[in-house]
Amino acid sequence: MTLSQLENEIPTAVTTLDCHHLINEKMNSALSIFDRIIRKYSFFHFSYLILTFSEFALFFYFFALLSQSALISIALSTIFLTLFSYFIFRVYWQTTKSQQLIELKNLFITDVKSVLDYQEEIPECHIGMANALCKLAESLIGREYSFYLPPKWLSITSSFLEKLSCWAHWKDCHQLKEIALVAAVEQQIKHVKCEPTNPDTHTSLANTYIILTGLYALSHSHEEDDGFWGPSREDRKQMHQKFRIASERAIEELKILSNFAPNDPWIHEQLAYSYRDLQMPAEEISEYELILRLMPSNTEIMYKLGVLYFEQGHNALGLHLYEQLRHAHYKKALALIRHYGAYSSI
Repeated sequence: MTLSQLENEIPTAVTTLDCHHLINEKMNSALSIFDRIIRKYSFFHFSYLILTFSEFALFFYFFALLSQSALISIALSTIFLTLFSYFIFRVYWQTTKSQQLIELKNLFITDVKSVLDYQEEIPECHIGMANALCKLAESLIGREYSFYLPPKWLSITSSFLEKLSCWAHWKDCHQLKEIALVAAVEQQIKHVKCEPTNPDTHTSLANTYIILTGLYALSHSHEEDDGFWGPSREDRKQMHQKFRIASERAIEELKILSNFAPNDPWIHEQLAYSYRDLQMPAEEISEYELILRLMPSNTEIMYKLGVLYFEQGHNALGLHLYEQLRHAHYKKALALIRHYGAYSSI
């Protein structure tokens, strides 16, 4: 699921209070601050790049003159000092930037609190704050491509500059999305504490966890289709760990919802998706079997369950569903039988 798909799943105190335009103003202000942070960081990199290039160019241009004097050691020392200072300041800027993103999140929360007249004991305030934080995260989708937009007369370079922008700043956008969504989860947990037996509170929290798993899933499974960028192996490992934690917490909330509404197909379908993400096929099959008992004529569920049966070696059960789909003239019946033998490793 994407952020936009889940936007309507989260109840909004913002709508109730008619504060959409004020929240959007605060969000745009936060995005402007974020852009300034990124541009300042970019200026630092480009300044050192130009300085280093200039030093090397001058060194090779005057190499014949320098090689005949002691100045060559001074020139090499200057280049070394420039490179050394770059790496020192780079570590400092990285640390500072992470802290600035946290401060930006705190500033956004403070601004939204003033709009909502935020009070801890009012559940709707927590919903409104969580929704605003999710919107902030959603507004960052695709933003990593837009930091180095060329003028119209250089539009031929736009594709390269978009890739360069993404390569340089995808992690910054990902980090702010994560910070915002984790803060949204914290608000939803406060909401649950206000109304622990209200199914809507657990629905909102489950949806927020699902949004968070979507963020980690997109990052750790990103295919380097253009061969230009992608998370490092270490980044992917960390994101996969966070993905599992968020998925497990989403499952716990969905199980609570299942206790409140055991015959709600949507809940069991979300559980099935979560189990698939965690590669737990037995649990995924159980959820689809339950959905099929609730909706016995749902051919799409039959197809998904049939695929799972064949993948797990339950060929008799898979063939039974294939027969039902064939008699129902379901267009995917032929596609289902192609999965026959998928479990075989002989």
